[in-house]
Amino acid sequence: MTERIYVSRNAYLLAGMAAVLTFLALLWVGKNREQSRTDVDRPPAPSEKRVVAPSSVTEPATAEFASTSLPVEDQWTPPPAEFIRLTTEVTLRNSRGKEMKQFPIGKRLRVTKRDGDKITIDYLGADYVIPTASTEPWK
Repeated sequence: MTERIYVSRNAYLLAGMAAVLTFLALLWVGKNREQSRTDVDRPPAPSEKRVVAPSSVTEPATAEFASTSLPVEDQWTPPPAEFIRLTTEVTLRNSRGKEMKQFPIGKRLRVTKRDGDKITIDYLGADYVIPTASTEPWK
């Protein structure tokens, strides 16, 4: 048989006192944290002296890189996004051949790659290949 363990009344009282003391400690820490935040936000009193740190100490470490920039011809700019419009209905299929989505005529899609008579489009983060013959450029 299973032996029962009985907890004394003193154990319950001790656990309750520990819970109350923990709660009070958390309240005290929260109030001190709020006071320190309001002390930072408040303007200094006229009797308080403010010490200003030298600018070299407060400058970020990346400041030297911000001042040196690449020549205009070396800066990379992404190519403009290319969009197409469907001229016929197109069905997207997954790698197993299951129909995933069917687009109506006139649907506007973003092109990620062109390869001869195939266009790769991005739909919901996945790439799908559709025939070029069923598309026209979007203006």
